[in-house]
Amino acid sequence: KKYFNGTSHQGKQIYALKISDNVSEKEAEIRLALLGNQHAREFMGTEASIYFIHYLLTNYNSNQEVKNLVDQSEIFIIPTNNPDGRTVVEKGHKGETGGTLHWKKNGRDLDGDGILELYSCIEANCETDGVNLEYNYDFFWETSNKPKNLTPIYSSYRGPSALSEPETQGTKSFIDSNPPDYFINMHSWGGDIMVPYSYSQQPTPEHDLFIPITTNIANILNKTADVEYYFPILTGGYTTQLGGTIDDYLYYTYNTMAISYELN
Repeated sequence: KKYFNGTSHQGKQIYALKISDNVSEKEAEIRLALLGNQHAREFMGTEASIYFIHYLLTNYNSNQEVKNLVDQSEIFIIPTNNPDGRTVVEKGHKGETGGTLHWKKNGRDLDGDGILELYSCIEANCETDGVNLEYNYDFFWETSNKPKNLTPIYSSYRGPSALSEPETQGTKSFIDSNPPDYFINMHSWGGDIMVPYSYSQQPTPEHDLFIPITTNIANILNKTADVEYYFPILTGGYTTQLGGTIDDYLYYTYNTMAISYELN
């Protein structure tokens, strides 16, 4: 079942898909949600999502393990949450005007001049648009207060306010209406497997429960990956301490086992 999940700044439609045996009903089943392509240049989240959809649908009648998964759970997939940013990177690959390979943010025209200014220089007065959707959710958003989060020229700019972006508004609303038991936020490419919290350097009370899950993910991915996958890591402690992530929100609000990993 396809759900309309809102529109981007530039009017592109964003969709979510539900896969289950009774897609029109809410059943007492395990819920899994996958989110791909929050960062514009990280195409692999979308490609992995589409492949997963195709795999489930084409193997349902022939693979008992797939059939059991579909029949006994509700699977929600948002292949891309950033169609505007993805378009910028696609143009960059083609060498077209208005494109760059390095874009991470969405397509918000911050100064309202009708032009999406991309990275043009490194000085603080550069005109650069876009918001990093990863840090725009409304859970400890205010803790992402480093210069790179507060200044639009940087790729980690958090936005003018929490949930300022239609893309994050739509995704949060959809997921709130279908709170998952498990959540996978797909990025690329570093090979890191990350768990809450991002806003804090302290581990969650269920940190030990994340270990077998992330270990299993790492073992599966390492069979075909050409980089090492590290597990489990505190997103705040291992990297930089940043708030406003949907992973932290879901864990805190619904006790969702929320995991982000960097596909290779």
